Amino acid sequence: MKKTMIAAASLGLLMTACTKDEPTEASCEEGFCSTSIAYVSNEGSFPNNGSISRVDLSTGKVTEFLYEDGNDGVSPGAGIQSVAAYSSNGYVVSTGNGGGNLHIVDFSTFTNTTSLSFSYPRYIDFDGVSAYLTNGNKAGMLYKISTASNNLTDSVSVGNGPENLLITDDEIIVANSGGWNIDSSISFVNLSTFEVDTTLNIGYKPNDLVEDKNGNIWVSCAGLSQWDDNGPTAPMLYEISAKTKAILNSYTVGTTDQSISRIAINTAKDVIYYYHGSGDIFSFNIDGSSLNNSAIISGSFYGIAVDPSTDNILAFDAQGFTSDGMMSVYSTKGSLITSYSVGIGSNGAFIK
Repeated sequence: MKKTMIAAASLGLLMTACTKDEPTEASCEEGFCSTSIAYVSNEGSFPNNGSISRVDLSTGKVTEFLYEDGNDGVSPGAGIQSVAAYSSNGYVVSTGNGGGNLHIVDFSTFTNTTSLSFSYPRYIDFDGVSAYLTNGNKAGMLYKISTASNNLTDSVSVGNGPENLLITDDEIIVANSGGWNIDSSISFVNLSTFEVDTTLNIGYKPNDLVEDKNGNIWVSCAGLSQWDDNGPTAPMLYEISAKTKAILNSYTVGTTDQSISRIAINTAKDVIYYYHGSGDIFSFNIDGSSLNNSAIISGSFYGIAVDPSTDNILAFDAQGFTSDGMMSVYSTKGSLITSYSVGIGSNGAFIK
């Protein structure tokens, strides 16, 4: 089942621009000094051909069907939403068709050790002894799972359609997108009590979060579509104090015919990247100085991430869910460095 390949364009540049042992200053400027590996989540197309691709960003080597190869050809299911890792375990979140799963695997082989069933699982994060999983396309739940036993240990109700989450020193912050309903809140769940201690209303359809260099939380809000009651509304970015749980700033980042669904932040934690429904990628300085500047990357993207070893932007194109997706690597200025063919419906990556 395994399909391993070297991206030809990337390899050619690597051979002339950067060696593994002695990368040169020029080659680093061209973006080929990454020490990262991207584990790409590929949603697949109906009914159950989701997959995981592994891209070594230092060599250009792409390995597809990681889960199938570790499990005698068995698919992880449909709608691979996200991938994560903690210690020696990998976590594959599949929304499925009518029911989803959290597959816990040996991260070195992707051999399944445990699968837990949920109605509509989305994203997972960790605080050491526990993993936390968002779930639900209407009324939402946050589940607590032991990283030692892989058992479900607790749960708490949050808003409708919880999407991504972020863990601070003493809180789990959940973006409640509304799912198949409408929501405009983020939930603060106390790590010690595992109870919601604050619900903060912000813009419509919050969906992703990052933490900046000041310890403040930035939340992307897609806005209402023209088919929603009281819609359409423009997409927004909100700056939230993690300490006081108050809104510090809000910015309109587009027009009412656009939306944003995923954001990423650079390693200095002072520039946020996002893309509109049109697919173009924009950069936003956290001081607001670049508000609504022109796009730095043009395209049709379905996901975004940042390589922490180079600060390069990783942009994902689902290619209409009919053929292999693409993961393209761009410099912080928006210059294309290289592209890789990955699985169908690529939507993002866990980078290690």
